Amino acid sequence: MTNKQQQHDANEQLSAEQLQVAQRYASMAVPRPSSQQTRELIAQLQSQTLPKSLDPLPMRPPRSGRRRQPVLEVLVAVALVGILIGGFVVLLSTRRTPGPAHVKPVPATEIVVSVEIRGKGIAPALVAQRTSDGKTLWTFTLTQQLSVPTTLAVQDQVVYAKGWQQVYALRATDGKLLWQENLPWYGPTTPGTPPEFLHDNSALLVVDHGMVFTQLLDDTSETTALYALRASDGRVLWHAQTGTGENRFAVLGGNVYVPETLPGNIHRVVALQELTGEQLWSSPGISAVAFAQQGETLYVVSIVWTIPPGGTPFDLKSQSTLLALSAQKGNLLWSSPIHTTIPTSQDVGPLLVDQNRLLFGTDPQKICAYQTGTGHQLWCTSPIMNASSAFVLVNHVIYTLGGGQSNELEALDPANGYLLWARGIPVGSGLLEISRGTVFLLTLNSAGNNSLFALSLADGHQLWSTDYPNRILAVVIGS
Repeated sequence: MTNKQQQHDANEQLSAEQLQVAQRYASMAVPRPSSQQTRELIAQLQSQTLPKSLDPLPMRPPRSGRRRQPVLEVLVAVALVGILIGGFVVLLSTRRTPGPAHVKPVPATEIVVSVEIRGKGIAPALVAQRTSDGKTLWTFTLTQQLSVPTTLAVQDQVVYAKGWQQVYALRATDGKLLWQENLPWYGPTTPGTPPEFLHDNSALLVVDHGMVFTQLLDDTSETTALYALRASDGRVLWHAQTGTGENRFAVLGGNVYVPETLPGNIHRVVALQELTGEQLWSSPGISAVAFAQQGETLYVVSIVWTIPPGGTPFDLKSQSTLLALSAQKGNLLWSSPIHTTIPTSQDVGPLLVDQNRLLFGTDPQKICAYQTGTGHQLWCTSPIMNASSAFVLVNHVIYTLGGGQSNELEALDPANGYLLWARGIPVGSGLLEISRGTVFLLTLNSAGNNSLFALSLADGHQLWSTDYPNRILAVVIGS
């Protein structure tokens, strides 16, 4: 046998041994090392298999008897390194890399939204702040296609805004625009005289049962239309004509109650089914300025203004009545005359029910309580004590502003109107809302712009305040 044949047989035998070694180590169960152990093993193996110096190694004559041993050692070392590295890679792949920390969005009940006019040539914006500390959460800048809203509402994680004919909805968590709807005008029109809505600034915006209710007041015809929109996309579901002038509707107990003024100065209250707009009943002779409902009884404050024969508009006199109607049929249950000195219907505060009492601000500086069963007056506050008839009712306690310059927050007992406590507040404030144990006050700062104060309801101390650098058109608390 020649040397060339002997070398060929040795190579075939070496290849078979290499294959056996590779198969043996590939089938071995290797424990998963730690990263530190893996680094140490790799370093140790590299130090054993790699030359310590890059200098040329001296050539040694081959020894036929020991030729296979260093080759096998290198193969074993390389195989072991590969297995260890592979196990380390598998170990890393099984470990889940932690994602970014989940930031819980601020719920709609913990934001205050305002409409800010930023000056000439600068687009106005809606600004959302956190009620706990006043931190700005997001800003939605209005484009030329969006009218400046003057009415706001927050409900079900959505901010609803209305400006003239436009109603739009924004996501409360980040201010993203969800939808925008331009309300069509269905009322009377005069050829060549299009409707105008420039003074449609006091229209309500009520969200209830997945629907948004609002109005349009046309300056040209002086007529009003009521709209019901689907809250999910702004689609108009139904509309109704509601007479002339500004009419303050109410959504209560599945019905929409609308005061209407017809030609000839005829007043009435109309009840519409909330979901369909179908008219349920109408009750004539009532000029409603405030509504409240308890069970199946609808309570209404009616103020009718009359001019004596031969008198002038300066001789206007009011005839005020508190009425109870059946919410189902509209028939009169009882009526009781009350004394009011409210100059206009726009200044009327809320009519609220607390147990067996009706609470109402009968003039700009007085609050009165009436018996729900008869309308009999129970008590009235002194005008000297209260500087405003605006009030809120929280947990059977009346909160209002008092003092000569509205510089006190007063808590009243609804059972008798007695003062429970009073705390000093910034001068010139207006009570905006009470939510989650915080009192929100809106006032004018020294520069003639608005400031928002958040006070603790527990002891009256100031939690935070914000000075708005620009004019504020509307503010709403998510409550």
